Amino acid sequence: MRAFSIIAGLSLGTAALASNTSVDGTDGQNELGKLPCAAIASQTSAACPYEYLRKGDGTSTLRVLLPGGTVRYIYFEGTTPTGTDSTDRILPEQLGDTLLIYIGDAERFEMPMSIFGTADQ
Repeated sequence: MRAFSIIAGLSLGTAALASNTSVDGTDGQNELGKLPCAAIASQTSAACPYEYLRKGDGTSTLRVLLPGGTVRYIYFEGTTPTGTDSTDRILPEQLGDTLLIYIGDAERFEMPMSIFGTADQ
């Protein structure tokens, strides 16, 4: 019984850390977590898993798993979204320390500016 409690505690601690951690097997620059997103217009936001991949040249890629199973790629230069793998238009809007990214008329991503490493940009 005591061993089960220890294992359960370790599992819960590991799950809590995984919500915003670097990717194993990389240089520690990539980040995993969850951010609010929606795949359908007027859909309530869900906690969508993401991977944020930083590159040495100041660009980065955000990969988000949308509700329904589609993976969306959003490309950045610094903190500015410059493109996506979708053919729909991309419209960013910063509200405080959150970058709202709209793709087409349906998809919405609520990205904390802290993902970039600072909330002040």
